[in-house]
Amino acid sequence: MKSLTVFPLLSLASLLTRSTNALPLNSTIQRTAGGFLPPIPTAIAFSPDTITSLQLILTNELFEVAFFSSLHANITSHTHGYTLGGYDLGDSSNSIAADIERIVAQEYLHAAQAAGLIAAAGGVAPQACQYDFHTTTFDDAIAVAGTFTDLVLGTLQDVQLQAAIHGDLPIVPAVGSVIGNEGEQEGFFRLLQHKTSLVRTPPHGISKGFGVERAQSGFHRPRVLRP
Repeated sequence: MKSLTVFPLLSLASLLTRSTNALPLNSTIQRTAGGFLPPIPTAIAFSPDTITSLQLILTNELFEVAFFSSLHANITSHTHGYTLGGYDLGDSSNSIAADIERIVAQEYLHAAQAAGLIAAAGGVAPQACQYDFHTTTFDDAIAVAGTFTDLVLGTLQDVQLQAAIHGDLPIVPAVGSVIGNEGEQEGFFRLLQHKTSLVRTPPHGISKGFGVERAQSGFHRPRVLRP
């Protein structure tokens, strides 16, 4: 797919930490995502481990925003290889492009939530970088998306567990909402691959560091990852 530099995300997160109010419901991103960002406190105390978890989550969400933005661009620009069943995915009669656009917006909200919580806890938010996704067809891209979404689903359970152990309970429902959203996305990816949408055994027990590393393995461009 086309390489992409993620658009500035942390400016939104910085704005969110100045207010306990959610973004307006008519926000373009929230309207596209089909939901809204919950209130984020201006200040909160988290353990160092939980802040690290949020930093890893944000790193992955930035990656996912870039991946699905690139996929959407390939579909809507009619890039060779990005068709399904012989039909142009960007055609107005097909909802696939709109579904991918919705996922982009959802991942943007996931990232903004993580970045806002990091800022509220006084942590340092990781920055976006550039990626090479190494996919040349729609089917390839969906298979890759299904793989890293599986890893993320297993990893977020570890984040919830560790946050609860440290007493950082506000993180547990926040991460739980993302798990539900990612699970819906994974069902969509499985249907596009002509698989049953119901996985026999959900992924679990993946340590957060390993899960994020494997989910993004091979996609970062050398020497352009910013701290």
